[in-house]
Amino acid sequence: LTTSSNAYAESKSKEYSWAEMVSSKKISKEEMLEYLGIRLAQCIIRCSEHRDIYCESFPHNFQAFKVMAKSRFEIINSALHCGYKDVLEQSSGHTTISTTVQHPLEAVNKVGTFLKTFRDVCHQCPKYEISRELTLDEMMVRFQGRSALVYHRQPKPTSVGIKVISLTDPNGFLIDFLVLEGPGKSKPIHECVMQLTSQLPKGHVVYMDNYYGSIKTALSLLENDVMCCC
Repeated sequence: LTTSSNAYAESKSKEYSWAEMVSSKKISKEEMLEYLGIRLAQCIIRCSEHRDIYCESFPHNFQAFKVMAKSRFEIINSALHCGYKDVLEQSSGHTTISTTVQHPLEAVNKVGTFLKTFRDVCHQCPKYEISRELTLDEMMVRFQGRSALVYHRQPKPTSVGIKVISLTDPNGFLIDFLVLEGPGKSKPIHECVMQLTSQLPKGHVVYMDNYYGSIKTALSLLENDVMCCC
């Protein structure tokens, strides 16, 4: 992750000031661990804005500025990228940056490798036996930046964010997920359901609401010996 972020910043050094700063002072492994630690703390205390945790009056006695300066945090946040490979050609004395295989959703290419790795872990968890009854539903990941993936849904608790359809078991274990491509660009619901359930063994029951359920979907699932309840 550190090498990829440095490589991404190097490729953008002539376009953005933050990239030029990273080029002059590379992100170290220790800094990346500190950055990820702050992000993890945000999840634990449920704080979506990093600006809030840098306020001295922030509760929980959490003082992020003692871990990393706010300006450095924002620079690393801009440079964060896991879609670039490690280095490369040294025969000519210059470093060449090459990209990995692009994620199907162009808008999430910066974290495409991470998403793929995370999905692989969900698919290949040998020590966990999923339940017979499963749930398929959507969730909103809070995000207020600029992205074609952002949905705006005022009635929901999380009104602005990226929509993810997830397949889970009653214990909350995430079996699979699908990041939607944005308003008006996503796959038909039937295709989303079939993609998420395609790897399920026979005999499972998938509970979903009417938005995802249809006669076509139910018949397709039955062909794979998977039942659904809407």
